[in-house]
Amino acid sequence: MPFDILEKPICYSTFLTEEDCGAPLKRCTKCRCAWYSSVEEQRANWPLHKKLCKKPDYDMVKKMSLQQCLNSLDKMSSPLTITHNYAIILERVFDLVRNSDVRELEDEWDHEDVGLRLHSYSRLLVRVDDPGDYLKSFYQLAWACPGMPQLLFFSDFRSIALTKMMSDFPNGRPMFHNEEKNASFNEEYNVKEDSSGESIAWFIVGFLVRSCIWGKLTMSSKNDGFGNFRDTKFGHAAIIRLGQIFSSTVLRKCGMSALYPVPSLVLNITREKPDVFLQLLNMGIGLGILRWADQEFGRDSLKVMCNMDLRGLSDDKKLDLLEVLFCIFEKEPKVPWESQSADDFNPWEEASNYQFDGKELIKLSMKLVVNVLNCSKDLKTLLSKGVNRRPECDEFSWFDENSDRKRIILAFLLEKMTLVGRHSMKKLATTLTSWSQIEFWEKMKYAKSALSEESYERYCEQAKYFLNLPD
Repeated sequence: MPFDILEKPICYSTFLTEEDCGAPLKRCTKCRCAWYSSVEEQRANWPLHKKLCKKPDYDMVKKMSLQQCLNSLDKMSSPLTITHNYAIILERVFDLVRNSDVRELEDEWDHEDVGLRLHSYSRLLVRVDDPGDYLKSFYQLAWACPGMPQLLFFSDFRSIALTKMMSDFPNGRPMFHNEEKNASFNEEYNVKEDSSGESIAWFIVGFLVRSCIWGKLTMSSKNDGFGNFRDTKFGHAAIIRLGQIFSSTVLRKCGMSALYPVPSLVLNITREKPDVFLQLLNMGIGLGILRWADQEFGRDSLKVMCNMDLRGLSDDKKLDLLEVLFCIFEKEPKVPWESQSADDFNPWEEASNYQFDGKELIKLSMKLVVNVLNCSKDLKTLLSKGVNRRPECDEFSWFDENSDRKRIILAFLLEKMTLVGRHSMKKLATTLTSWSQIEFWEKMKYAKSALSEESYERYCEQAKYFLNLPD
């Protein structure tokens, strides 16, 4: 039902959920949207929340057209103009986007237009002559508005196409050995081209970034993460929520260009808040950084990761990084970064053929592999855990048909570990490069130890197909 997420429990003072608190939250009896972990937290938040503490006008807003919603939002760009309906009007726009294809939106709007309009609401400009935090009061009040914390933390910006695919195939994206069937499937669901989720993300991501950072803006939103950090509860909550988004393959894919401000913010955090950066790495943003490593800010964050103490990183997050990084050592490498695909990038060729320094990224990837391994006290246990874990039911299975095969090289490295010793760059590079020289059939023994029985059977079927082997 529309507006349901705006009544989910989350503390309006600490921005923790009931799961975080380990206890039920207490609900504001007046607006019925705000929740608190204690009476003390409610009292602390009351000076702000009381300004908008009124039950939203659900019946009125749910009848509003897209144009009426946008006209209302046009008027709410300062603390003096925000009303208690601010969050539910935004949610009404999101609902229209989520439940419409382009043809069903109003005549003068498409998803791109709506996304740009929403982006303008989140990316509020500061006065040129004001060196201070001119917008702090706006964000303080917005985060206290009925439904706003829920909107920022719980909004679903999966695209229409992906939502349909996940509904039709709840166990993950189906695999096709036949290219014609695969092409037909991609045409039917068209996940890569659907920008409906991106439209919503333009507001959510932009608003979160500007909630935790203040300062003058440049012409490009990719620089929005630079500036001064707000030392506020909502500023910290915004960083955590952006970490959740950047750690999610689904949300990164659906958010698309709306995530442009995040890499600069992550780099800013690496420089100013290293403890928070490690916390975000343990949430899973490492893979997001790798995906954006061919962009300047992602690459610079990767450099920091190569040299930082990663002993505090969990085994699962170390293995997530290793599995992706090891892909560059395949015969037909699937590089981790987004801008280039295996079809148009060969890391072993001269980097001068490409718009970015591919050879530098390969070296950084290798250096990060070495750092992750050297920051692991018991390497044999780590690699064994990687071989035996089965994360293929995670969300990335919606996008990567063969995600489980990334474990195979871990089995290879585990076998060769005694040759590597305590991991000099040269020895490790030699060992991993030798993986790219192994024939398909030679990898079968490693596949058997690393894959589930079902995945191994599919692997064998493909081996027979590619190698023209008899049944």
